[in-house]
Amino acid sequence: YDYGYQATAYDIHYADNLGLTSPLWLLDVETDNSWSNNPLIKRMSLQGVINALKDLTFRPTIGIYSTINQWAVITNNWRPAYSAWLGTGSTTLTAAISACHDPSFTGGFIWLTQYTPYLDEDYVCRILPLWTVGE
Repeated sequence: YDYGYQATAYDIHYADNLGLTSPLWLLDVETDNSWSNNPLIKRMSLQGVINALKDLTFRPTIGIYSTINQWAVITNNWRPAYSAWLGTGSTTLTAAISACHDPSFTGGFIWLTQYTPYLDEDYVCRILPLWTVGE
């Protein structure tokens, strides 16, 4: 928990010193990153990130990017109820649109879907209201 909180606090203060702010924060949760082998430790690290964003930024909108499989491997299917940006693994817009109606890996709603015909492209499933802490 403390690692996620402190790393995020550092990043927020660094951005502040550069005059950068954002109401929107997306957590990129992928297996390419280095993680503990313990899903509870991984969840607590992510919760530390979320809490730092809530504590140190003004009314953040928080979303989580991942794929269903990567999220399951990393968090053991944790459902923190934040909006999701779903990497579909598909190459078609039709599949990306269809995935908007699937259950979300986070337990929140699916906000964006990503598909990759050649480069990553995104489809907006739902307009995400800014200035919300979570869903």
